[in-house]
Amino acid sequence: MKINRIINFFLYLLVLLLSVSCGADNLRKDSAIRFKTKNENGSEVFGPTINIQYVKTEAERSQGLMYKDKISNNEGMFFVFPEDASRSFWMKNTYIPLDMIFISKSGEVRKVLENTVPLSSTPRICEEPVRYVLEVNAGISKRIKAEVGSIVEFLEQKP
Repeated sequence: MKINRIINFFLYLLVLLLSVSCGADNLRKDSAIRFKTKNENGSEVFGPTINIQYVKTEAERSQGLMYKDKISNNEGMFFVFPEDASRSFWMKNTYIPLDMIFISKSGEVRKVLENTVPLSSTPRICEEPVRYVLEVNAGISKRIKAEVGSIVEFLEQKP
């Protein structure tokens, strides 16, 4: 009985260490997106392409970018929820500062939270109902033209 507990403990530690050591890997690419906005003349302007990894299950959403120590500037994690609702995120066990982009079912950006504080358990909330949340490195939301009112355009498969 005691040996089983010890073995289980070491297996747990092994899984934990593997998840932390794999944290620096690039994200899996499931699709690519870009954001469309309008300039002062009313012409459409597109931001650069971002490769995204879809996060669809509750377990994947709970893990998010925890334990990652970096992601590249042309990738992000795209959280997909089954219904529209107000969303709350935190930065528990997340080592890198992020921008969080809250997106409606129609693809419109409803809120952008820039430079969220790593390792914080303070909830970051979007009160408006949204279906998707994109997390990218801090500062990237401006570069990709993800601002309130801009529209996400899927260049490959949709969620």
